[in-house]
Amino acid sequence: MKHLKILLLFVAAAMACASCTDYDIPLNPVPVMTMGETTAVTRTSAVVHAFAGRASATRLTVEYGEKGGHFIATEPLVPMGDSVNCTLTGLTPGTEYVCRLCSFNGRTEVRSNETNFTTQPNTKPKVSALTSLAQGPTGIIVSYAVTDDGGDAILSTGCKVTNVATGRQTTYHADMENVGTEMEIAIYGLERQTSYELVPFAINPLGESTGASLSFTTGYSILLGEGGNLKKIMQGDNALYPTLSFSGKMQGDDFRYLREINVEQLNLADVIIVEGGEAYVPSRYTKDNVVGYGMFAATDIKSVVLPISAVSVEEQAFKDCASLTSITMPANATAILPSEGCIALKEIEVPAANKSYKSVDGILYDAGISRIVWMPMGKTDKVVLPATVTSIGSYAFRGCHFTEFVMSNSVKEMGQAAFYGSSVEKVVLSDALKTISTATFQQCASLREVHLGTATEQLGEYVFDGTRIEHLYITAEYPPVCYETTFHTTDGYNIFDSCTLHVPAASKELYRNHRYWGKFSQTRELPNITN
Repeated sequence: MKHLKILLLFVAAAMACASCTDYDIPLNPVPVMTMGETTAVTRTSAVVHAFAGRASATRLTVEYGEKGGHFIATEPLVPMGDSVNCTLTGLTPGTEYVCRLCSFNGRTEVRSNETNFTTQPNTKPKVSALTSLAQGPTGIIVSYAVTDDGGDAILSTGCKVTNVATGRQTTYHADMENVGTEMEIAIYGLERQTSYELVPFAINPLGESTGASLSFTTGYSILLGEGGNLKKIMQGDNALYPTLSFSGKMQGDDFRYLREINVEQLNLADVIIVEGGEAYVPSRYTKDNVVGYGMFAATDIKSVVLPISAVSVEEQAFKDCASLTSITMPANATAILPSEGCIALKEIEVPAANKSYKSVDGILYDAGISRIVWMPMGKTDKVVLPATVTSIGSYAFRGCHFTEFVMSNSVKEMGQAAFYGSSVEKVVLSDALKTISTATFQQCASLREVHLGTATEQLGEYVFDGTRIEHLYITAEYPPVCYETTFHTTDGYNIFDSCTLHVPAASKELYRNHRYWGKFSQTRELPNITN
């Protein structure tokens, strides 16, 4: 019995011992954790690093808080092997923090050693350098950004503009609603031909910071950048500018406002015409690289250099520009049409690089100088056509002011009313021209002398209507065909009585016996007359 009791005690002890072992040995051993350094510390954030060891399989969080204050636990973290990285945000600038790693294995919480770090304090703001978006004769549009507010509210920002010569400074403030984005400021009302220094600034409660300065000198040039800025630059400036040079892109809004600028000489050589903006005149919109219909119509400009990049100049682009004296066509133009009403226009120039057109004595010709494209109405000197010209279009010299005109003998065709309403006084036509078209000299009130060539075969109706011709020379052997209205004038001037007809001596009787040519009361023999 005694031995049985001993055996039972031994079994009970063994069972108790076994039960105690199962309970006291934890399923997850106590981890060993170590906090590492804290990196990427800013005013409001930091990245903490820790070694989790055997705790990597448990629930891990970082506990952090201001020194001496309460701890805040992060959301559970996902370790990378034995390492734990955690970004803390929403921190207070210039504040010391304590942090530690916490592990929970389902029964027990274990915490690592603690580390300390201090967030960066708030600072003055940071400002980028100025960028010029557009420049004008008395203004400039600049952009910049507040790249860092320093951790505090921006109280004021803008640009300080200093007159280099006088030291006088003016402050232009930016719209506070745009802080945090690229901001634009239009600076205007500056003095012409004056140097300025522009400095961007921003102010927060800790003070003021400035960006890199920009030097700028006003002048007679306008830089438009991407276009659409001309009105903003000029700000209603109505001063008379003897000259203005433009560069950059110009669209409808720019050309519409350009019509309001009081400028005499306009240089658009470096401009690129682009689509966009509103109509520059009613129902007319800009097209890429096109000097459009009516673009400069009825303006007071005296000379213009058109954009080098333009490929087309449409008809009536300069309609009724009564003060315009000179046009320089685009180097790349392949299509040019004339404009009416440019009564003062004396010369049309074409850069040597242009392969489609040529200019001779200010007259615009095709590349082969065989056809007149545009005769400047304002030319007042003698016009002698090159020998390469073979034809003259209808109304080619309408309203022109030259007083003497000599046509090369290579011209074989001439359209109707070629000299209509011009101020010409003397005309020598081609010796090879067979037909003098209808109304060739109609309304040429100053016309006094005309020479017709040996090939002349026909004169159309109203050739001399409205003229005061006094001498008509013709070297054709046989009297050309003409009509009852050929020599008729609607203002009552009697050509037959007032004009002397000069004909070859050998043909004098043929002319005197002709139905119409014979009506001239004065017919003289000029056997040696030539063109």
